[in-house]
This record gives sequence, C-alpha cells and structure tokens, in this order.
Amino acid sequence: MQEGKVIKQPETAQHHTKENRWKPLFRQHKKIVIVIIVVMIGTTGYLAYHYLTKPKLPADSILTMDPNNRRDNQTLIANSLKTDISGFSDTQKVIHYLDLASHYMTAKDYNNALATLKKAEAIDPREAQTLATMGRAYSGLGQKSQAAEYYNKAIAEYQKSDLQDPSIQEKIDELRKLAAVP
Repeated sequence: MQEGKVIKQPETAQHHTKENRWKPLFRQHKKIVIVIIVVMIGTTGYLAYHYLTKPKLPADSILTMDPNNRRDNQTLIANSLKTDISGFSDTQKVIHYLDLASHYMTAKDYNNALATLKKAEAIDPREAQTLATMGRAYSGLGQKSQAAEYYNKAIAEYQKSDLQDPSIQEKIDELRKLAAVP
C-alpha cells in the first residue's frame, strides 16, 4: 500500500433515494404488482363501459316535478313516453312505468297512471311498489274497494321482504291505514 493514498471501499449498502426505493419491492413482487395494476385498469374500464352504455332511466325527473306546474308535468310525461325501453331489462321497464305513473299521479291523471301501472304489473305482478301505487290510483278514481284490494296485495308482498328493515314496516303500516279507510 502506498502511503498517503486512500483506497475507496466499495459501497455495500444501497442508497434508497426517492426514485429507487420501490425497485427492490417491485422486483420481489413483480407478478403481484402487475396483477393489481391490471385489475385496477380492468375494473375502471368495466365500470366506465357500463356507466356509459347503461340505459338512462328518467327516474331522476321525479325530483323536479312541481304538482302546481301542469306544463312541467306534461313535459315530463311526454319525455317519458318518448323513451325507448326496448333495451331495458324487466326491472328497468318496471321502474320506467312507475316513474311515468308517478308523473300521471302528480297531474291527477289517474286513468293513465292505472294503465301504465298495469303494464308494470304484467311484467312483475309481485312488485309491492307497483301494487301500492295502483291502490293510490284506484283511490284517486274513487274506487275504494279496488284500492283496498291492491293495498292488501302490496302489504302481502312487503311482508315477504326484510321485516327487520324499519322502512318496510313503515310502508306496511301506512298501507294498512290506507286499506282501512272506507
């Protein structure tokens, strides 16, 4: 060894800078990281595809209805009638008919509401909300015995569902009161 000359020892410890601190982890778990990335990209793509391609239901329009504005209600009804439901699932069709019927009910057009609800009932005769709304339409027409019959059908269907849910019990109680009114 020469005097005065310092020999530099090779570095054994890696310096973990911000850029390369993940490299060892990535090398060690490369397959897992790739799978996670692929799943995240795939899920995002799947959700985006289904959000963009699902049929648009006019159910949001219920929130904008003003019972005192007849023209707005007629516009909402007209827009609902224009909706092409041929690509809808049965559940989506029932929701569409319930939405349209709610517009008719708001406009106090109980005959058209009832005709629309009968289409929903034909698709799913055990849908409690459809049955309850049919009871309200019959009540609006002054047909109290028909109304009570549909209220009781709705009660029977609601009782088949989750009775632990307080909202279901509230609906049943409300329908019992409506069915009892002469």
